[in-house]
Amino acid sequence: MSREFSRTDRVADALQKELAIIIRNEVRDPRIGMVSVNAVEVSRDLSYAKVYVTFVDNPKNCEPSERVAVLNKVSGFLRTALGREVQMRIIPQIKFVLTKPSIRRKRFPISLRKRSSLTRKSAKVPTKTPRKVFHWRVESRGGRSMLSSY
Repeated sequence: MSREFSRTDRVADALQKELAIIIRNEVRDPRIGMVSVNAVEVSRDLSYAKVYVTFVDNPKNCEPSERVAVLNKVSGFLRTALGREVQMRIIPQIKFVLTKPSIRRKRFPISLRKRSSLTRKSAKVPTKTPRKVFHWRVESRGGRSMLSSY
């Protein structure tokens, strides 16, 4: 039986969660600010990881490329911290890549509202079905207790 997700996908998810926590709690560089870890791609041999990030705020008017460079300089520290948190034999080398925010994201909530209003009008209201009620009793037969319904 094959698994739903490959090992690289599971490792990438674990690294994404742990990196977000470590960057938020342990990196003290004021140039970085608030970072959103969007995705992680791990190589098949689990030795390299590309981490896609976006920045929420802009402290000290730093360019996003400068902030990615700072994260890449701190990648050794992050790799060591990951080694303490994630139980893996080899912790991948980390490379940060800037993800540009999408322009389409601004239109997304409007399209969601349109879609939800259409589904509300066309959706059928489910009728209440009577619940089937079971009554249980304990019976003793030959020294054994059994549950039976009536």
